[in-house]
Amino acid sequence: MTWNLLLGAGSQIGLVLVFIIAAGIVVIAGLKLGEYGDALGERTGIGSGIIGLVFLALVTSLPDLTVSVSAAIDASVRVAGLNLQEARKVLNTGADLAAGNLLGSDLFNLMIFVIIDFCQGKGALIYRLSRKNILSAACSLFLMGIMIFGFALDMSPAADVLVPYLDVSPAMLVMPFAYIGCLVVLGKLENRDHGMDGEDFEAEDILTDDKLVALSPVRFYSVLVILCVLIVGSGIWMSFIGEKMSQPAELGGFGLNASFIGTIFLAIATSLPEVVVCYSLVRLKAYDAAAGNVLGSNIFNLAGLFLVDVALRGNSLLGCMSHSLLVTMALIVVITNIVIMGLVMRSKRSFLNIGFDVWLMILFYIAGNIALYFLG
Repeated sequence: MTWNLLLGAGSQIGLVLVFIIAAGIVVIAGLKLGEYGDALGERTGIGSGIIGLVFLALVTSLPDLTVSVSAAIDASVRVAGLNLQEARKVLNTGADLAAGNLLGSDLFNLMIFVIIDFCQGKGALIYRLSRKNILSAACSLFLMGIMIFGFALDMSPAADVLVPYLDVSPAMLVMPFAYIGCLVVLGKLENRDHGMDGEDFEAEDILTDDKLVALSPVRFYSVLVILCVLIVGSGIWMSFIGEKMSQPAELGGFGLNASFIGTIFLAIATSLPEVVVCYSLVRLKAYDAAAGNVLGSNIFNLAGLFLVDVALRGNSLLGCMSHSLLVTMALIVVITNIVIMGLVMRSKRSFLNIGFDVWLMILFYIAGNIALYFLG
């Protein structure tokens, strides 16, 4: 009964209300987590960039991973006893929800650059970012390349091979190792001298709250853990609400198809923690930490597809995914490349307080999602 109430009590109005409540918790906790994350970088001496890239990215991405793994497990359980045709339909739906959520979150995360560009004031946001973010974006493209390569191989019947014991595609097995390798490289870069920004780059003073830095370790880390739990718990709650919305109208949902719900609504719902935390960091002028959160979340989400493949229990994620998700993958590649070009060009030009490069990201995002809706 309690779980039913948390999921809107079977009505569309109830779904909207519980979503607003969960989102409110994320907003409040996320604003504080941004401040505590910035203070954590100051207290540990690690730096706000690597804190955003690893710690904040991990915390804000856990809801994405949880709902995707849950969707995959649910699909793998429900195929028991079904005939081949029905089982295939269930697996396709589960794979589309799971992969669509993580890939859609990566796509929406890139649109966070639009939000924080608008919030940070006049001028282009990407101009304010360190060129070290190029490597983070390149790591995201590296993992996406592995994903697309594996997807292309799985389109061939002759390539229907799974790794023994784990029952995952060979390409998916590479993902966690690639993720660890990227973190090692990014960590080494963070420890180097700041020589990648060029003479025209002027670092802004980060408005760290000295009171948080001076808090006792017990109090500081206790609050930090509570904020993380609230973010993750509320994000997971919103993702289950999103899954409920994909159900038919007679069951209290909105009846939208699985790949569209996964890529659009679920992705936006589970990406809300990233949005709020990045906004909080931008208020503190911790621009690199905000960019690190976005790009780090994208890298983590792609690596998380390995766990989704494992959760399908003997069925290849890449073999069950809808081909329409190739549109999402292509959009991620295109928009990430726009970020890289913006970091290289370092243009100050803007229109309506948003950089020209970010306007280009908006254009591709809208066009791509229109195409995805009709293909889905």
